[in-house]
Amino acid sequence: MELFKAHRIPAQKIKCIDAVLKDIKYEVIIDRVIVQGIIRKEIYYVGLDSVVHYQAEDMPFSTMIDIAGAFPGLTADINIDIEKIIAHLGEAGCNIRQKLLLCISIRLFEGSTASFIGENSKQILLEGEFQICEPVPEVDVDYEIIVRREKGRKNCQQLLIQQNTELEYTAEKIVDIEAEIEGVRADKISNTLVLIQGNICKDIVYVTDSIVRHQREIVAFSIPVKLTEAAGEGILSPCVEIESLKFALHDDGKCVKQIIVLKACYGPELISTIRVVSSITGPEIITDTVMVEEEVVTKLDPLSTEKKVFPVVRSVLDPLNLLSAIEKEVIVLNIVDSGPAPVEVLVSVSV
Repeated sequence: MELFKAHRIPAQKIKCIDAVLKDIKYEVIIDRVIVQGIIRKEIYYVGLDSVVHYQAEDMPFSTMIDIAGAFPGLTADINIDIEKIIAHLGEAGCNIRQKLLLCISIRLFEGSTASFIGENSKQILLEGEFQICEPVPEVDVDYEIIVRREKGRKNCQQLLIQQNTELEYTAEKIVDIEAEIEGVRADKISNTLVLIQGNICKDIVYVTDSIVRHQREIVAFSIPVKLTEAAGEGILSPCVEIESLKFALHDDGKCVKQIIVLKACYGPELISTIRVVSSITGPEIITDTVMVEEEVVTKLDPLSTEKKVFPVVRSVLDPLNLLSAIEKEVIVLNIVDSGPAPVEVLVSVSV
């Protein structure tokens, strides 16, 4: 029977275990003696809070010892020694596994004449497990590392592209044109001029005969950029962004006219990272998330990244108080189907 309610603080180490015997009883039967009793253990351990905690429990035991010539009614002189206590702290510091070695010696006498009948001794090994606290439920916290590419002082040049694209089917309307820049590279022409090249990858979405169709197109571009200072070696990089894309369907529905404005820059690129919490799983934990599309780190050395759609945790409900600390920050994130917006999200969780 446990005498004290278990503390919730797990142990980091066992300080000592003291044990005493009490309520020793015996019964003599034919050629045997039954011995019963209780070992009261007082357990001292250092908790994770670095405080010494105390708990106690009673461990009952019972054994039989053979003594030839024994019969009911004899008097027993019993001596019990606790020879050794071995204790090991269990996983997560929530239980203590124990082994106790007892040595029991018995001498039998006939009561009226106190004549000696016989004696014997025996060692017994008792094993038990003492629960300090309930094991802490497992909580998993996952993170994503978002990459931010900050542009330093740049040398920039705009490019206006006017283009007519013949459609495969006669269109009733243009729904949208999605475009992104790929394959950007820079060729150094001189110390004052670089040629930035790449491709505009477009997806033209239009309706014909009540069917939504997609037509993909790749448009190559080259933009000469003048440098106000020498280009340098190994510290500069090109970047190209689409500043605007306007489109209109020709009256005959067979051609879409487009005006695209590109901005090409060349200069130093500063890379920074932001860690955000993408998921928290555990008993009764509920999270509120927002889906984002961001460039994230896939490998640190050497740095490798990819664009990815993933959830970011905005808030968490933790009714069991399994989380010890939560940090939040307001970060501008590229929200799926919405675009960039400042959002308060979790950036660190301690269990």
